[in-house]
Amino acid sequence: MKTIENITRIEEKYLITTKKKFELITQLKKKLCIDKYGDQGKYQVKTLYFDTPDCQDYQDKINEKQQRKGIRMRIYNNKDKSIKLELKLKDNSIQNKISLKIKKDDAERLIKKDYECLKSYASEVATQLYEILTNNNYEPKTLILYNRYAFNSLDSKIRITIDSDLSTSNTFFNLWEENIETYPVSGINEHILEIKKINGLPEEIEKIIFPLEIQEKPASKYKRCCKFLSL
Repeated sequence: MKTIENITRIEEKYLITTKKKFELITQLKKKLCIDKYGDQGKYQVKTLYFDTPDCQDYQDKINEKQQRKGIRMRIYNNKDKSIKLELKLKDNSIQNKISLKIKKDDAERLIKKDYECLKSYASEVATQLYEILTNNNYEPKTLILYNRYAFNSLDSKIRITIDSDLSTSNTFFNLWEENIETYPVSGINEHILEIKKINGLPEEIEKIIFPLEIQEKPASKYKRCCKFLSL
């Protein structure tokens, strides 16, 4: 099993309507590969964000700090036995995401603020995560749920996702619970389109995206949910 993944790419985010969402899905299915997770590329994402007691990473987002970071734990299926612990480093529109796959038992320890288990992973990113989490008193802060459609290019240089039904909680952090009580954050006619690319988009993809006449907008899910929860 590959335990570490390191990806650097340009990320663009847009808010789109339901009509444009389904137009995009229809066209993208013809040009890109449907994501391996879920049913026909559709699945639920559960993400738990960690932050300092005074929410420093959230404050960096609010203040539009050019260089900022985020730490999160993510699952795509309640039966997942390996969990993605991710360190996201962002410099303007350039994003570097380093993922460390950890065991479920260790993920449960992290939720309890027991970070010593990271010492058992022989990698620089595990050491880096341990130092950030312990030196800055990080704690589980916000649980975020949403439904995703995802598409990838064959060479993995392009990833396009459409996220809907955004909801959140700051009192319940069990990622594996079937029916989590959360607060809805996004409207029924509001969806987040994310375009992640190594370089530019192929012309055939540009011809799908640009005629929609959509404008790039800040659409950080963590920022939005923290604002909703008044953190």
